[in-house]
Amino acid sequence: RDTSRQLIRAAADTGEDLAEVAVSAVRGSIDAAKNVGVDAEQAASAVATGAIEAAYDISDAAGDAVRNAATGTVQGVWVTANPSPGKGSRNRFGT
Repeated sequence: RDTSRQLIRAAADTGEDLAEVAVSAVRGSIDAAKNVGVDAEQAASAVATGAIEAAYDISDAAGDAVRNAATGTVQGVWVTANPSPGKGSRNRFGT
């Protein structure tokens, strides 16, 4: 989660598309998880959650965009957001 939060913050600082960065991170975590034999759904969901938390710290619109892009089925893996209490000052995970 921490790494994906940092990626989103850095992407925001450089004007990158936060949703694209989040999806790329989720895809990378799926590939890595499959390569080392760990649960891809858990890995991808952790990455998505961190990205969403960081995006909501930036704005509601950013959080909504990242949540919509980085959750659901990605590369055949079901990705969910599991927010930590108090993470993301604008947390609105829709759960």
